[in-house]
Amino acid sequence: MSLNDIKLKPRLISDLYTNTLVESSTSNVPTAPPDSKIIDDPPHAAAAPKGAEVPAQKEVNFLGRNEKGILILVSKDDAVYLPDGELNFLTAILAACQLSLGDVAIVNWKTTRTDLAPLQQQLGSRFVLLFDVSPLEAGLPINFPHFQIQQFNGRTYLSSPALSDVEKEVTIKRQLWPSLKKMFSI
Repeated sequence: MSLNDIKLKPRLISDLYTNTLVESSTSNVPTAPPDSKIIDDPPHAAAAPKGAEVPAQKEVNFLGRNEKGILILVSKDDAVYLPDGELNFLTAILAACQLSLGDVAIVNWKTTRTDLAPLQQQLGSRFVLLFDVSPLEAGLPINFPHFQIQQFNGRTYLSSPALSDVEKEVTIKRQLWPSLKKMFSI
């Protein structure tokens, strides 16, 4: 085996480059290429008894390390996850909430379009932020207005307009911030 054939898990790569993959102090934050996955391999084959059929689980691409079980759903046609400016703005919001990109999993709903339940199960999400994705569109059986913290099935949800709208409108920022403070107890 040559050095060119070594395959590293995406989680290991992200751990090796914690400070250089995404740097929020610059305006030129790179977006991840479409074929990148920053997730661990699902623990399925080793736990299954011999001869048992293991159902295939769709592997979901996300940005971040998901260390605190916070799922952020966005809806973008023009980027793998988020355009650079919106990613910078989201990073600033997370910093204000005493969080970082390492704490969350950012999933672009436009490219994923899977059921929310298996996605949450795979990622172990306790908190779900919906930016420009309605609760019904995400597959929740309940609908609730923007900025209302909603408990459902042991998870906490918060719906908001698109990040681009939040960034532009001071009134939307003022509505979002108290909800985030309450959601994350800050």
